Amino acid sequence: MKSARRFFGLMLFTAIAGLFMIGCAPDPTQPDLSTREAFARSVVSAAASGSVEQVEKLASDDSVNVRPGAQKLVDSFRGWAPASVKLLLSNDFPEYVQVQALKEAGTAGIKYAISWQSGRWTLVIGTPNHPPTDGAKPGIPGDESDLKSNVRE
Repeated sequence: MKSARRFFGLMLFTAIAGLFMIGCAPDPTQPDLSTREAFARSVVSAAASGSVEQVEKLASDDSVNVRPGAQKLVDSFRGWAPASVKLLLSNDFPEYVQVQALKEAGTAGIKYAISWQSGRWTLVIGTPNHPPTDGAKPGIPGDESDLKSNVRE
């Protein structure tokens, strides 16, 4: 009987200690909302520069097949002056932002998405290297397949 009490006491202590350790774990890094517009503007600058490689560097490290989406962005922003672009950012989700870039006169718009991942903003293009499970399809709204339909001239 005494050994059973010790065993259950030890189990209770282990459970409480485990809960304490979970409670003390650091919170995931929250999106830095102060830098999201700056990052969105860096996407415009990279694409308007004509460099597919610069656009690719803005994508998530775990994305694959990024080049087609990066090339579409570069082609879409050809001839745009980054300083005169007006950005409209969605506020639906703090870690996922739909961006619409408008020319100075507001006549043309290009949409793309940015996401907060691993403590930094990334451009949503390509396909995740580790697709989600439970029957979900790889990619999220705003990837390169969605980009073509969002380009307006």
